[in-house]
Amino acid sequence: MDASGVKTLVEEMCEAEEGLDEEKAERRAAAAKTTVAPEDLVAVQSLPRALELDRRHGLAAIGSMVAIAAAADVSRFLLAGGSLDDVASFGGIVASAPAGFGWVNVVAVWLVPQQLGIAWKAGRLTGRRTGLLLLGGGLGWALLCVAVGYPVGMVGADPATGASNVLPPTLALLGVVAIQAGLVLLLEHPVRRWLEDRTRWRVVQVLGALGMPLYLWHKLAELPAVWTANRLGITIDRGVPGDPGFWTGRLVWLGLCTLLVVPIIAAVVWFETRRRQRVPHTWRGWRQAIGGLLVVGAATGALAGGLDATPIAAAVMLTGSLVLRTSPRSRADDPRTPVSA
Repeated sequence: MDASGVKTLVEEMCEAEEGLDEEKAERRAAAAKTTVAPEDLVAVQSLPRALELDRRHGLAAIGSMVAIAAAADVSRFLLAGGSLDDVASFGGIVASAPAGFGWVNVVAVWLVPQQLGIAWKAGRLTGRRTGLLLLGGGLGWALLCVAVGYPVGMVGADPATGASNVLPPTLALLGVVAIQAGLVLLLEHPVRRWLEDRTRWRVVQVLGALGMPLYLWHKLAELPAVWTANRLGITIDRGVPGDPGFWTGRLVWLGLCTLLVVPIIAAVVWFETRRRQRVPHTWRGWRQAIGGLLVVGAATGALAGGLDATPIAAAVMLTGSLVLRTSPRSRADDPRTPVSA
């Protein structure tokens, strides 16, 4: 969660001014972008296809996503005027360049961690050796990316330069993904032994059941958290790591978000336990493709356009969701529907 970006958005929205100069408008748009999380929608909408990719292609599916991400960054580098003489500043040029083809990485980069998880579940990624390889490779990749100019921060955007590893995603994020995946594999067996205690396992089961709702809805707590901090006179944005009070402000920020996300998750759980458990969805490939493109495109449009694009993005997302829903006429296409003799 990016405290400074959300704080800027709240401050700009709360200012009672009739006019809005160009610089302030740019800051507002940049701040709004930090509150949008298209990776959530990409992960949810793409899961059936991601499972199919793993079944057909195994680890090669991950390699293809990395290749697409690399091609997108190279395209941004070249379109920004980069040449062989500028390779030492490759990351800095990419992160500061117009997004352009980089928006492809909203899908390519954010699907990599999901695809790694699917491969782990299928038994394709196991063992300490694989974990060490991912951890070491991820650390090396992250250091290389920083050395060639990619921003150190993996969340939000630099307010001075606009450089970002997430708007759109860049190759630098893949280093962080590899590090986290490596740690998961290295800690898997010790954690499994620790969870042999039934009480601990029950606690983890409850937390696990809340994992997806928290992942999908935690962003809603950010704006209220910053608004609350402003009203109470609490400073949460204290610069960058190393600045006086940075970690204190960060802990206060996380505490406020935790406090305010509780009622949100409680409402989500209340709804989830009362709704129809099986939501009909289409099995027609063309509807899945169109609906998925509309939903992901709406999220990307909101990310690129900021607050002004939100109403249109919401309408497009609703349309995509309706396309993904099944209708009585399409239930015959459900492969689970028994065929009558």
